Amino acid sequence: MQFISLNQTNHNYWQKIYHESFPAGEQIPFQNLKQKATDNNQIKMVVITDGEQNVGISYFVDLKEKAFVLYLAVDQLFRGQGVGGKILSVLKARYPKGIILESESTMENVDDQKQREARYHFYLKNGFIDTKKIAHNMESDFHLLTSNLACSVDDYLDSMKILGQETSVI
Repeated sequence: MQFISLNQTNHNYWQKIYHESFPAGEQIPFQNLKQKATDNNQIKMVVITDGEQNVGISYFVDLKEKAFVLYLAVDQLFRGQGVGGKILSVLKARYPKGIILESESTMENVDDQKQREARYHFYLKNGFIDTKKIAHNMESDFHLLTSNLACSVDDYLDSMKILGQETSVI
């Protein structure tokens, strides 16, 4: 698996997967994401490839040996084939002190409840730990999950500052 920075060749693919994968209320305008990644080398906007095939996208903050993943999506053509687990393994190897990410709250009664629970359990199945903290941003609540406890809520808050995103954690 390779992480290829956003460029003219993969720009449309990134945008397509982004819009297909995330609810409108959880999307930051594409141009804003692109500008932040251009302006700050800690922010990575990548297309994920397996061999020559594009299989997904990610947008994350590189904190040297740790990372905060804001967006991670597997192309729907490859879901259920172990691609997501492989991507997480690559990220864990690249960031040995941990990855922290958000998973939509499973404590609300919403139309996509089953999808939210499936995503939450996918991360747990792939070794993530629920910090038991809830982040609130973009008018939604999220479980904060980490690949190991060395990557903390403080790393999450630092990353959100880098991204210029307001959040609160309870």
